[in-house]
Amino acid sequence: MILVRVAVGIPAYNERKNIRALLDRIVPLVPTTVQEILVVSSSTNGTDKIVGEYPQASLIHTSREGKASAWNLLIKESETRNCNVLIYLGGDNLPAQDAIPHLIHHLDGNSTRVGIVTARPVPINRECNFLSWYGELQWNIHHLVSERYEPKISGELCAMRVGIVREIPPAIINDDDYIQGVFMLRGWEAAYDPTALVFLQTPKTLDDLIKQRYRIYLGHHQIRFLLGKKPVTIQYRSLKLLSEAMPDHTLQSYLYLVLSIMIQAYAYLAARVGIIIGDLPYRWKMAESTKQLQYGM
Repeated sequence: MILVRVAVGIPAYNERKNIRALLDRIVPLVPTTVQEILVVSSSTNGTDKIVGEYPQASLIHTSREGKASAWNLLIKESETRNCNVLIYLGGDNLPAQDAIPHLIHHLDGNSTRVGIVTARPVPINRECNFLSWYGELQWNIHHLVSERYEPKISGELCAMRVGIVREIPPAIINDDDYIQGVFMLRGWEAAYDPTALVFLQTPKTLDDLIKQRYRIYLGHHQIRFLLGKKPVTIQYRSLKLLSEAMPDHTLQSYLYLVLSIMIQAYAYLAARVGIIIGDLPYRWKMAESTKQLQYGM
C-alpha cells in the first residue's frame, strides 16, 4: 500500500474570527493523520499573526489573486512537500472532529478509482428567519443530490489525490466544480461521505445572499461552457428533491419556498447576462455575514 502523506490546505482572506478555532481543530491531527498544514493568506486584519502562533502551520502570504491562485499554490506546495493527498477547506469553515480522517479513508491506497471526495456541509445559523431557512434548504439539496444522483464536490471541505489536477486557470470562478470535472474527464471517480461533516455560516443578509448566488451561477454557466456539463445541483432532476429538502412543511415554509425560487431565478438570469458581458469576478467581494462561524458554534 502506498504511504499516504496528507497536506491540509486553507485559503484565508481576513479570517481572524475563525482561523484559531479551525487550526485548533486540525493541529491535533499532526503528525499521525496530517503531515502538513498550509495556510495561503492574503489577509490584512491580523489573520497571519494568529497563524504564526502555530508552529505546525506553514504560512504562505501572497497578494489577493482569487481562489484559483490559492488552489494552485496549495497544489504546488503539496507536491513540493511530497504529499499525495490534499485536504482543502475554507478558512471560514470548521470540520467535525473525525471529518478529515473519514475523507482520507476514501483515498488510502491505489486500488480504488476515487480521485476526489467531498464532505457534507452543514449550516449552523440559529436565527428563525427566511435566510436561515434558505441556507438549510440549499445544503439539504446538495446532500440529497450527492446521495441520490452523483457527488457534488464542495470547496467547504474536500480531499483529492495530488498530481491529477496540476493547475487551475486563473479566471475560474467555481474551482470545486472545475476540479471535479477534470478528475472525471481523466477517468477518476468522485465520492461523497455524508459522515464527514463541515460546519459553515450561510449569508445573514439578503444582499450577501444575492451576491453569493450570483457568483455561484456565474461559475455554473462558465463550467457548462468549458466542460459541456451543468453541475448536478442545477440539473432539472434536482427539482424533484425540493419538497424533501425543505426544513419543514408549514405554510410559512411554502411562502419561503416561493421567495427562494424568485431569488434563484433572478440570480440565475443575472448571471447569464453577466457571463455574456464577461463579468468574471475571480476576486469577488466577500459575503461578510458568512465570516462569523465562531459565534454560532
